[in-house]
Amino acid sequence: MLRRIFIPSLLTFMLIASSHANSQASSMTYQVQAGDTLSALAKTHLGDERRWREIWSLNPQLRNPNALRAGSSLLLPTSATHNAGQLSTQTHPSREALAQQYRAAVRDEVAGGSLQRFADRRTLATDAQLAQAPRVQANLSEGQAQVMYASNVSSLYNIGERYPVYAVQESHTVTQNQAIHELLRVGEAQLMHKEADRAKFHLMSQAPNRQESTLYVLPSNPYRNLQTSAIREPHSPGNNEMRITRVFHNEPDGVYVLLNQGTNQGVGAGRLAHYYKKDFVSEEQGRLIEYPTSPAGVLLVFKTFENSSFAKVLSAQRIPAPDDRVN
Repeated sequence: MLRRIFIPSLLTFMLIASSHANSQASSMTYQVQAGDTLSALAKTHLGDERRWREIWSLNPQLRNPNALRAGSSLLLPTSATHNAGQLSTQTHPSREALAQQYRAAVRDEVAGGSLQRFADRRTLATDAQLAQAPRVQANLSEGQAQVMYASNVSSLYNIGERYPVYAVQESHTVTQNQAIHELLRVGEAQLMHKEADRAKFHLMSQAPNRQESTLYVLPSNPYRNLQTSAIREPHSPGNNEMRITRVFHNEPDGVYVLLNQGTNQGVGAGRLAHYYKKDFVSEEQGRLIEYPTSPAGVLLVFKTFENSSFAKVLSAQRIPAPDDRVN
């Protein structure tokens, strides 16, 4: 049985290096050519175009499986067939036991402030929320000051108050008609002048130049830190379609993930959950079926939105990747 590895600090690097070495032992490096797709590569190298998710699982840096970049490198599985004998169908421990096992780890995360720092840097917004948010129309230097002119500023914004400034970093499709936008905090601005729905802000602090990005000035929404008692043993389990949408590998405090379910699906802050690597088996009829397998790690959900959630990896045997199942 693989020993659990707690991720914070230096062990994050150790986990990634170890898992990467294990992946390379059963994989080969391939240089992407113009016109390549994951399904075409799966058909050529694995004999079945429907096995493209196996390639995606080996390449967590590939956030969008439909956007391969010519010249980049991918890891491809070296085995053309599944080894069904390696499939295991364990049931996960009880939620109560999981909560007891990780209560100390959650307490350390809360006390260390890592969840607070992540939540201060990032937030999510829907199309409708961004449509109603103040949008920066110009970001200019005036003398020694950096100022921003924004439209769509509501009556809730008050002169003299400071507000966080966000840039849209990535967008993810949640449903056929809705996208969720990932926002990265890039500065703080003070409202100086306002007329109707237009306003002038003084940029008080700024991350590296974001002139090329669409900027929004959003109302402050302080993150309410989890308490140790917030670990939720009884909870709504969500459904089997709960997946990892994105993995944040380069955060200073550990590894974080974005999930495709939130409060609308019964997911609440304080929930502990396992994530599982993709494990597909081909039936006699040729269909690929995803079977249950051993947990690959444990996540703590710490901030929820309507249809998405942020979670931190507390322990892992294998690196999380987009499309990993969560339960």
